[in-house]
Amino acid sequence: MRTTVALATILLACAELTLGAIFSSKSPVKMLSSNDFHRALSEEKTSVVAFVAPWCGHCQKMSPEYERAARSLSPLVPFYAVDCDAEENKPLCGSQGVKGFPTIKSFPKGLKGVPHDYQQERTASAFIEWVKSEVPNRVKVLRGLDAVNEWINSDEVKQPKALLLTDKKQMPLLWRVLGANFYKRVSFAIAKDEDQSIANALMLGKDKTKVVAWKDGGRTVYDGTLNYDSLTPFFDDVATPSQRSRDEL
Repeated sequence: MRTTVALATILLACAELTLGAIFSSKSPVKMLSSNDFHRALSEEKTSVVAFVAPWCGHCQKMSPEYERAARSLSPLVPFYAVDCDAEENKPLCGSQGVKGFPTIKSFPKGLKGVPHDYQQERTASAFIEWVKSEVPNRVKVLRGLDAVNEWINSDEVKQPKALLLTDKKQMPLLWRVLGANFYKRVSFAIAKDEDQSIANALMLGKDKTKVVAWKDGGRTVYDGTLNYDSLTPFFDDVATPSQRSRDEL
């Protein structure tokens, strides 16, 4: 009898654990408490948050697609989830206007802007395309060498400058995200340079994709890996200090 009761208790605990584990600790989707939520979205960076409940069948069905999108866009845009069934999170979910599950919102400027509700199909591909469009575009498109030289020499832009030369037709999401993340600290631009005529005029070498930064009259040609984790510290060094950084000095 005791064995039966113990087994039933274990099975019940496992069932509760399964219900509560819409996103596991190994998931690319990070679960947030109310306090975590405000910390994670404190900076002016694009994030996505799913407000869920562990008993919600639609949430469980959506979660693999949401995880696939999160994995595809990591680390450019973080994906989060909030368990609205937890007592500590109910005030947060109420303040965000959550009335059904799942409720998915983008925060293009963190908590410094207005969130946008997701109203499309709950598939990974649909999530990805929507999130890409939610990242604010702070990148200036330059066409031709004359436009590039004018931008480089312009006194209107007070911040350090960063230019991407590429042979691609579309702006990489990486560059758009960096432009948004460093808005008001670095002025980002992009120029299509299929024949490398701009690169040759600026004496930048033969690589098809080049990143160049200008600060305090000097020029730095980036020679590292073209990914988010490598470029972010590079631009942290280039950028005008943020207000938070100045306050910490």
